[in-house]
Amino acid sequence: EGWSQYKVVVSSLTLGKNIDFEYYESKDGIEISKYIGNSKEVKIPEEINGKPVIKIGNNAFVNSKITSVEFNENVKIIGEKAFYNSKDLEMISGTDHIEYVYAYAFHNTKWYSDQFQSLIIIGKAFYRFNDTFSLEREITIDEGIISISPYAFENCLGVSEINLPNSLLEIDKGAFKNCQNLLEMSLPLNIQIIDDETFSNCYRLKKVSFDRNVYMIGEKAFSDCNLLKEISSLENVQYIKNQAFDGCSMISEVKLPAGLKELGKNAFRNCLVLEIS
Repeated sequence: EGWSQYKVVVSSLTLGKNIDFEYYESKDGIEISKYIGNSKEVKIPEEINGKPVIKIGNNAFVNSKITSVEFNENVKIIGEKAFYNSKDLEMISGTDHIEYVYAYAFHNTKWYSDQFQSLIIIGKAFYRFNDTFSLEREITIDEGIISISPYAFENCLGVSEINLPNSLLEIDKGAFKNCQNLLEMSLPLNIQIIDDETFSNCYRLKKVSFDRNVYMIGEKAFSDCNLLKEISSLENVQYIKNQAFDGCSMISEVKLPAGLKELGKNAFRNCLVLEIS
């Protein structure tokens, strides 16, 4: 609720086209799928065919020659690699209402390479921690942020503590992958899914706390967390995906929930001292 209306641009899509864009149209709004215009300065329209433009789709502007893009207030989602390798893109604006930015959406652009601050935030989305070798041990993400993009903290070797805001609704795949000095993590109340590879290869991670709202633990979510000893109750978890805890050699006890619907292949492989009840 709250974000699901944007996350799924819903069934029955109709393909459309105008002078600047190819797009998908659904009952909820418009997803721009490809830029076919000639202008290097792009303004995303508020509406197409009387429906709000709510998403920039995967690869929509990949390899484009644009230099700037202005979003409208209806755009909530920027898809994977949406502007990837648009090397001349140096200015983005109108981002205040953006809620989700997916993997590598702005990588390999001039705008991205010009970001010198450690925390790169686009609207309400935490896009990337930009200093993987930072000696800054503790990171705090401000209230108001509702999503953490895929691989946002990947390979941040110096960080030992990350404080997450209560406003957070989604932590995407691989968000903390290979944060080798991360020691413990407490997930906010509204997190329902621990996505694929979220904490994979966090070798020193010892404890993760999360609320009973979590119903899914993704593939390799905690794989090779060698020192992980303590995780919150799994009592409401319904899905534990493949290799979710593979290589968590220090976990000694897990009580599987009565409502478990799926236990993936090798979910607890190489958990050498584990007793499952």
